[in-house]
Amino acid sequence: RVLGVQNPTNIMGEASAFQHVYVWSDVWQHAGWDSIIYIAALAAVDPSLYEAATVDGASKIQRLWHIDLPFLIPTAVILLIIHALWDIPVLTYTSVRCWTAKASEK
Repeated sequence: RVLGVQNPTNIMGEASAFQHVYVWSDVWQHAGWDSIIYIAALAAVDPSLYEAATVDGASKIQRLWHIDLPFLIPTAVILLIIHALWDIPVLTYTSVRCWTAKASEK
């Protein structure tokens, strides 16, 4: 019994779950660094934009939608490109390994 679950599934031991575990562990691995980059991008936003939006009566959601997100989108695109280029060789290798493992099981 682990964390109140009888007979927990061994996710790390199942070949069918490997790709999902691998991708989510990569997301978790980069979350810290990416959050630092996003905070730096938000720090570059001119405070007068927030002041002007507040004077104009914008809510917090509207400020998030019209000020924060447009400033974060270029950063998110760059991080997506960097992570994609970094992970393509590794994901290709693991896909081939999983595909050959499934083919050998038949």
